[in-house]
Amino acid sequence: NQTPQNAEFRVYIVVAPKNMRGDAVIRDVEKLVEKDPHASWVLLNPELDNASDTPALGIREIERRREFLNVFEDSFYFRALYRIRRPSLIAEETGILIHRFNQNWTLYAVSSSPSESNQNSIQVAPNYILTGEFPMKPTKQQISDGVQEARAQTSLPMNTQSTSFDTQFLKVITASLLFSALTFYLLRITNT
Repeated sequence: NQTPQNAEFRVYIVVAPKNMRGDAVIRDVEKLVEKDPHASWVLLNPELDNASDTPALGIREIERRREFLNVFEDSFYFRALYRIRRPSLIAEETGILIHRFNQNWTLYAVSSSPSESNQNSIQVAPNYILTGEFPMKPTKQQISDGVQEARAQTSLPMNTQSTSFDTQFLKVITASLLFSALTFYLLRITNT
C-alpha cells in the first residue's frame, strides 16, 4: 500500500492510549487507522497490549488484536515507575523504563529515596542504577524483580553504572530522543 507521489503526507500522534477493563481503547485506535490507512501513525507510550478484556474475548479476536499491534514498530518509550507507600499513600519513584529504536529495553532503578536519606534538605535528584537490558519489552514481573533487586542492594556502594539524573535534565533528554525518533521515522517513510 504505497501512497501516490503527489499525495498529501499526514502524521497522526496518539498520546498514551491505554486499555482499561471494559474500555478497550485498541478498538478506537483501529477505527482511526482504518479511516486513514496511508497516514503515518505515532503512538506515544501506548499500553494497548493489556489483557484486561482477554477472558471476554474469543481466540480469533485476541489474535486479530495481536496482529494489529504487531504492525507498529517501537521507536521510543519512556515510563516512570512508582510504588505507593502505605499507609501515607504517597507515590515514590522506583525507577524508569526506556526504549530507543534499534536498542534494548533498559530498566533503571532508584538506588535510594531522596525523601528517606535527605529529610531536611531541598529535593535531591535520585540516583539511577542500570538493573537490566531486555531485547523485548519486559513483563511486569521482570520489572518488579529488577527494581526490588536493586533496592535490596542500595546499602552497597554505588557501582560504575549508576548515574545521577536531574529531573529536568531527564525531561530534556526524553524530549530530544522522542524528537529524534520521530524525525528518523518520518525520513524513513519519505525515502520509501
